Amino acid sequence: MARKKKKMPFEQQLDTLILRNQAVREEPGSHPDELTVAVPLDYDRAGLKIVARVFKAREVKRFVLAGPGLEVYRMLEGRRSFEKLIDIFAAKHQLTFFESRAFLMDYIRTLVERGVAVIGIQEDKKHR
Repeated sequence: MARKKKKMPFEQQLDTLILRNQAVREEPGSHPDELTVAVPLDYDRAGLKIVARVFKAREVKRFVLAGPGLEVYRMLEGRRSFEKLIDIFAAKHQLTFFESRAFLMDYIRTLVERGVAVIGIQEDKKHR
């Protein structure tokens, strides 16, 4: 049976902090307006380390960021709430709050799934 994920309340989503994963290495891209990020792969499940060594599995996965994706990545400093990121991105690209939110939620979800970014909750604004 698949477990249902708990949905985070809207206000709590807006208060979250999105940060760059500290384990990620940044490398210059092949063009001046690109950045390559190298995400270390972790084979920490039982038996995976041995299998990874035997089959010489890669140790990092690289992603090339450019354009709006690179702009969003550079905004992820952990100092601004998700709501503030939405406002900044909307103003810069002449989008509504909801258009900006939809784009950022989808793109940041992709960054988190790939290990490039992490999501945190501000301690002083925890919701019950």
